[in-house]
Amino acid sequence: MTGETEILGQVKSAYANASSAGHCSAILNTVFQKANQCAKWVRTNTDIGHGKISLGSVASELADRIFNDITKAKILLLGSGEAGKLVAEALFVRGANNITVASRRFENAQKLATEIGVSADEMKNAIGNLFQFDIVITASFSPTPLIDVQSAKNALKKRNDKPIFLIDLAVPNNIVAECENLDDIYLYNLDDLSKIANENISMRKSEIEIARRTILEKSAYTANKLGII
Repeated sequence: MTGETEILGQVKSAYANASSAGHCSAILNTVFQKANQCAKWVRTNTDIGHGKISLGSVASELADRIFNDITKAKILLLGSGEAGKLVAEALFVRGANNITVASRRFENAQKLATEIGVSADEMKNAIGNLFQFDIVITASFSPTPLIDVQSAKNALKKRNDKPIFLIDLAVPNNIVAECENLDDIYLYNLDDLSKIANENISMRKSEIEIARRTILEKSAYTANKLGII
C-alpha cells in the first residue's frame, strides 16, 4: 500500500539483522542509513502517508465523521476476530472508551475487551440492548444476520427516534440491507469504507512524484559522495 510504514519497518529489521551478523560493509551501511533518512524525509514533508486506508482505521474514521466528538458515543462491537480487534483499537486510540465488545463466544469478547480496556457482553444480551448504543459495528463470522429489520425497529422505539449508525464489516453481512430503509437508521458497509479508502489512496498517489524526485536527488548525492559515480 502506497505510503504504509510496514515495508520500511521490515527493511530496517532486515538491515539490523544483517548488520548484527557482520554482513554489511561500510558502503552498505551508508546506503541503508541514507535510505532510512530519505524515507523519513518523504513521510515528514509529503502527504504520502496521510489518510487512512486500513480496515480498522477507515472504520474508526467513519465513526469519527458520524460523531463530532467520538468520546461521547456509546459503541457496540459485534465480533472479536482480527477485524473487530483492529476497529476497536483504532477507536480507542481516537478517544472512544465507551465500547462494548460482544461475540458468539463470550470468552473471546472478554479477552479482547480486557486487552483494550473496555467492557464485554454476551452476544444475545448486547443485541437485545441495541437501543443503548449510538454506533454499532459488526465484524462477526456469523453465517446468518445478527441484526434484522425487527430488531432495528425495536431499538428505535426505545431510543425515541434518536438515530443509530450501523457499520457492517462482515462477509456475509451481519445486518440485513433492508435496515437502511428505516427512518433514523444509517447503514454503512464495506463498499462505503472502500470509497473512503480509495479517496485516501488517490491522495497518496498524487504525492509519489514528489517523493520520487527527492529519492533520485538524495541517491545521486550519496552515490557521488561514496565515489560510485
